[in-house]
Amino acid sequence: MYSVTADLGFPHTPRMAIKTAHYLTPATPNCGLTMFLPRSHRLTEEPVVPTDAIDPPGAVTPDITGTDAVLFENRTWHTGGINLSGRPRVALMLQNGYRWLHSVDAPHCRPPE
Repeated sequence: MYSVTADLGFPHTPRMAIKTAHYLTPATPNCGLTMFLPRSHRLTEEPVVPTDAIDPPGAVTPDITGTDAVLFENRTWHTGGINLSGRPRVALMLQNGYRWLHSVDAPHCRPPE
């Protein structure tokens, strides 16, 4: 999906997948949860990160606890937060999309032809 935005342009990138972040260790406010930019799936231009910042204005960490899960689509801006908890944060990220999409993280895993 990385090349779709380059090929079609940011405003024309379609929803092609739903991602799920399953947190397998208890979520705490400082454990480096995935951050999101609300409504970024509707933007017509890529979010701008100011030179004195590391995330675009409005980026948030979801208010989750325990071992919750978060669902989001491929066009949603997201990034890993900084883990300041002193312990590992374990998460499982799953992507469900069209069968013809190629694997991103494990390119050797291809669906059967």
